[in-house]
Amino acid sequence: MSSAHHITFLNNIEITNENFREILFDPTTGEKVASDFSILDDYGVTKSFALSSKSLEHIFVGVCEGCSIEIKLQMSPDNINWCDCILADGSPCKEECSSIVGDCKVRVVDVPLLQYVRLHVGIAGSLSEPQDKKVCTVNLHYTLD
Repeated sequence: MSSAHHITFLNNIEITNENFREILFDPTTGEKVASDFSILDDYGVTKSFALSSKSLEHIFVGVCEGCSIEIKLQMSPDNINWCDCILADGSPCKEECSSIVGDCKVRVVDVPLLQYVRLHVGIAGSLSEPQDKKVCTVNLHYTLD
C-alpha cells in the first residue's frame, strides 16, 4: 500500500534578504550565504534532504503570494556532487512563481531522482506594497511504495 509524503524546502517564508541569509547556503562552499547576499542578484541552495529509495511519483510544487522567485530542483548521489534535475523532455525541473496572489506552480517529475535533493533558489523579489504579505512555500510531494 502506498502512502503520501512531502519534503518542505521553503515553508511560508517571507521573501527578504535577511530571511534568505538564514536558510540558504553557498552551492560551492556549503557555508551560509554571504552577509551581502541579495535576493535580487544572487542565488543559493537549501539544505539537502535524503529520499527513500522507495519514493515514487514526485511532484514539485511552489506557491507564492505577493512575490516572485526562481526555483530549481537539484539532486545528488552522494550529497556532494550536485546536478540539476532534467525532465524526460530535456528541460530542467524549474519554476518561476510570479507575484500574482496565490500563484501555484506544479511540475510532475517524470524521471527517477537520485538519493539527495535540494532546492536551488535564484532571483526573488516583490512588486507589492511593503505592508503586503510576501511569502513562498516549496515542497516535493511523493508516494512511498
